[in-house]
Amino acid sequence: MKVGMTCRSICSALTAIILSPLWRGSTCEVIHDPGYSITVASRVSVQEGLCVSIPCTFTAGGNNTFTNSIIYWRRGTCSEYVNVATNNKAFTVDNNNFQLMGNPDTGNCTLAISHAKREDTGEYYIRYEDSKNAQLNYNYCQKTRTTITVNDLGAPVISDLKTDIGGAVTVTCSPPVKCPTTSLVIQWKKSNVDGIWKNSSTITFTPSGNDHQESITCEMTNFKGTTTGNTILLYEYVNNTCPYGRRNPIDSWMNPVLTGGGILTFLVFSIIGAVFAFKRYILV
Repeated sequence: MKVGMTCRSICSALTAIILSPLWRGSTCEVIHDPGYSITVASRVSVQEGLCVSIPCTFTAGGNNTFTNSIIYWRRGTCSEYVNVATNNKAFTVDNNNFQLMGNPDTGNCTLAISHAKREDTGEYYIRYEDSKNAQLNYNYCQKTRTTITVNDLGAPVISDLKTDIGGAVTVTCSPPVKCPTTSLVIQWKKSNVDGIWKNSSTITFTPSGNDHQESITCEMTNFKGTTTGNTILLYEYVNNTCPYGRRNPIDSWMNPVLTGGGILTFLVFSIIGAVFAFKRYILV
C-alpha cells in the first residue's frame, strides 16, 4: 500500500511537470500541444563568407495567421540561448548577419544568413509570441532544432569563355553560391604576368601568341583571409587542328596548396571547344 501511494505521488508530480508551462526567463516551456507545428530543415550547411536561406513555416494554437506576432530565432538549448534574429524592433540581437525574412503574421519564419562565420555553427530554434494572448507563447525547441554548419569556402566558378568581335575573350569568376552581397575579394592572375593581373569578377582580354599554354587563375578571398582559386589553361589552335591530339572533352583535377591566407585550391579544367580567328585561343 505504501508503495502504491508512492507511485501515485510520483505520477502526479510528473503529470504536473509535463502539463504546466515551464517558461520562466531562460527556461524552456514544454507544451505537448498538437496545435503547434513547424516545418524547417534539421540540418543546413553554408560556406564561410557566403549566404544561405532557411525556409521555415509554423502554426501556433492551431492557426497559421496572426496579428502583430513576434518570432525569435535562438541559438543554443531551451535553457541556455542567445537571440540571433527577430522582428521585434525593440529587441537587440547578437548576430547582425542573421535576418528574419519571413512574415510571422502569415506563419512564415524563414531565416537568412549572410557573411557566414565559423562561430555561427550551432543548433537553432524559434520562439513564438502572440500579441493578444500570452498563453499562446511557445518555444519550438522541443519539437525541432536546426543544426547549422559553416564549412570551408569552396573554389570559385569560372564561366565558359565568350568571344567578341576582334578576338577578345570575356570570362567571369563567381562564388560557388550566389549571394545578394558578399565581402569576397576577387582577383585574377596570369602565369606570364607578375603579381595581380586584374581586379574584377568579369574580365575581357585579347590573347596573343605568347599566351599559348599559359594559364589564368581566379582567386577568391573571404573576410577571414581564406583564399581559394580556379585555373584555366589557354591553348593555341591553328586551322581548327589540335596539334597535341587531346580529344578528352574534360580533364580536371584538384591540387590543394597551403598558403598564408588558407588553403588555395586550384581546380584546373581542360575543355576542348570551338576556335576563333585564324589563330585562336580556347579553354581546353
